[in-house]
Amino acid sequence: MSADPIADLCKTLSKTLGEGAFENPSITGWAPTGSLILDMHLGGWKSRRGYPYGKVVDVFGRPRAGKSSMMLRCGLECQKQGGLVVFVNTNEQGFNPEWGIGLGLACPAEPAHDWMLINVFSLESMGDALEDIVKARYTADEPTIIIVDSVSAACCSAYTMNGKAVSDNTPAAANAKFMHELLRRGLLYYMSGSKVVILASRHQTDSPRMFAKDTVTHGSALEFYSWVRLKMSRTDMEDRDGGKAHGAWINTKVVRTKVGGMYSETSSPLYYNGGFNLGLENVQFLIDYQFIKKSGGGGYYEWEGQKLRKFDIVNLYNTNGVIQQVINKMVIESGGPSAGKKLTGKGDEGE
Repeated sequence: MSADPIADLCKTLSKTLGEGAFENPSITGWAPTGSLILDMHLGGWKSRRGYPYGKVVDVFGRPRAGKSSMMLRCGLECQKQGGLVVFVNTNEQGFNPEWGIGLGLACPAEPAHDWMLINVFSLESMGDALEDIVKARYTADEPTIIIVDSVSAACCSAYTMNGKAVSDNTPAAANAKFMHELLRRGLLYYMSGSKVVILASRHQTDSPRMFAKDTVTHGSALEFYSWVRLKMSRTDMEDRDGGKAHGAWINTKVVRTKVGGMYSETSSPLYYNGGFNLGLENVQFLIDYQFIKKSGGGGYYEWEGQKLRKFDIVNLYNTNGVIQQVINKMVIESGGPSAGKKLTGKGDEGE
């Protein structure tokens, strides 16, 4: 009998399973989401994290819920770090470069070092493209964010653009089966330990069964294999003067996380003509949980010995780097929602 039976067992398993037998499915770091508050939620408010490198994030919700905008927001942070954003445009064909540029991204017409738009028209071609991108980028030092928008709009090629399929529905089971097959292949192995993140969006729809809850397309594969699942919804902002919607609060609910974070919900203000407003997002959080206190009536708040309206504080955040650091530090050190007391209502968005 060997003096070290564990060593013998490891040797045997290595022969059976190959070189990767004992590799940890490691996370090499975190891709910033673009939202400081969501980053903190994903770290359980013990550390600032984000989306885990080397993993898949499942982003789902109703149409117009803000899924694409939140994914592109992460892409913007990736470009700031010198990384590559790959936008996988499926049959939805919903990407408008002006929209991406409005959010702050570099979206050139031709592939560049930080941006690539590719069009795929079936789940098979989507799977092949994802595998090619991951194999090419899994050793890269710079981050890579792959945005699939949306998985729901692609179906198996046997049911794509032929005479019968144009008039018939694609069997849902065929798409669901393929997604499981794709994620059981080498894609996730190559991603592990890399600085690649796949953000995959899916549409939430009414269940065909009476009285059943809403369902998400293409089966449970992404739900099973993803390390983070985000349910998206939106609430329109109303301008008090004109009564016109000029933006929306994009609500992000963490419904699954394997990164040790919190099952929680955040709200991010998105202006249709100006993108996300991080200052308003952070200031509103501090007000909502009374880390910034009210000062009498009239919508005034206490700020460094002064009485200021909410948007005065937001403007200070957006124009003064020192104030920005102070407010960010307040958010990080607040302890999160459990340490504060929630108020109701968003207040004066239209001011």
